[in-house]
Amino acid sequence: MRRLLKFLIMCVGLVMGSQAWAQHAHCSVGYQDSSCGTAIVTAAQTPTSCSTGPGFSTIAPGVWEGSKFSSPQCSFTPAPACPSGDAQETAPTWNGFEWVGQVCVPQTNPCPFGCAGDGMPFPFLIGYCGEVSQETILHVVHETVSCTASMAGASRVNQAGTIENGDGTLDYWKTPSSFTTTSTQTYRNAPGPAGTVVQSVDLVFGDIQYTPDDCGCDASPFSEGSAGGGSSEGWVFACPTAHPTINFSTVAAFGESNPSLIECQ
Repeated sequence: MRRLLKFLIMCVGLVMGSQAWAQHAHCSVGYQDSSCGTAIVTAAQTPTSCSTGPGFSTIAPGVWEGSKFSSPQCSFTPAPACPSGDAQETAPTWNGFEWVGQVCVPQTNPCPFGCAGDGMPFPFLIGYCGEVSQETILHVVHETVSCTASMAGASRVNQAGTIENGDGTLDYWKTPSSFTTTSTQTYRNAPGPAGTVVQSVDLVFGDIQYTPDDCGCDASPFSEGSAGGGSSEGWVFACPTAHPTINFSTVAAFGESNPSLIECQ
């Protein structure tokens, strides 16, 4: 009986001890750790990326550092500019790695020989011929020719002894480099500077009979009637290709006062 009683006492003690231990179980007061609270869950993180705009590229992507992605290494390359003196005809495009397709062309100077106040270009003078012919009652012809390739030092002169017409046009331009000839075919046949178009301007005044030759001046003048006279002037210019013709209103305005103000259009 005693043995049975001891055994029962032991069983009761074990049961009571296990209940006491259960009161101090995992996550009870005083027995908590980090696994006992509400679970913290975050959504999957997307790695930061470089801009995909033109000029941007990725040198190294971001990497996972255990709790976040590191920042990527990015690079930006600006669009290239054309060299000085060139104009951009086609803009470059970004292919993800580099700029491609840019086309640059040499920039054309709109006024290679100077610009007028209205923005139009002045022409380049290739040559000038001014000629006056006066026939007397005795049919004696006085002829004066002045040809030059430069208007530097030019002055307006009149043929000595002539009887001027009502419009007073028996005069011409003469320069220190002027020469007198009726064989100046080189003016119209001479090419202008690169990027220009050669233009001839011929003016006739009075009753002179005008027969132009290759110089842009009157090579064979003769006058009508028993007495009379006239004058002819011719310029050979070169205008820029963007404005290839002579503005004749400026010829009328400045031909007898200041030919350097004649414009192209």
